[in-house]
Amino acid sequence: MANILNSLASGVINSALKSGSPIGKNPIGGAPNKSANAAAPSAAGWDCPCGSKGNTGKFCSGCGKPQPVSWDCSCGHKGNLGNFCADCGKPKPVLWDCPCGHKGNTSKFCADCGKPKPVLWDCTCGHKGNSSKFCAECGKPLPEGAA
Repeated sequence: MANILNSLASGVINSALKSGSPIGKNPIGGAPNKSANAAAPSAAGWDCPCGSKGNTGKFCSGCGKPQPVSWDCSCGHKGNLGNFCADCGKPKPVLWDCPCGHKGNTSKFCADCGKPKPVLWDCTCGHKGNSSKFCAECGKPLPEGAA
């Protein structure tokens, strides 16, 4: 089996070299072929980096990992999959929703009403994500210096 695969691979490489097409480049021009977009959704589903192809749900049928969500950077690079831009290295923006109802804010202030981003804190009782001066679970006050 290995001999068949090796001969097939060398045949493909030889034909690419004979045609003058560099390996890894698109033979009809344009951008190089990239496998980095393996998780990009297609009409037949999405492909997971683990190798499972054609997934249609939110999780991979092979390994159970969630479908990667791509994001666009302010530098113009589109389709980033990690926490940092693949082009400029900027971190993925953290979106937050304002109490006024405006969703998807990325700066320190609401784009609609101008209110500052709420400061979230975790209480010693275990309740996480408190946004007021008192814990929503037990009523303890915000610790000094936490804001």
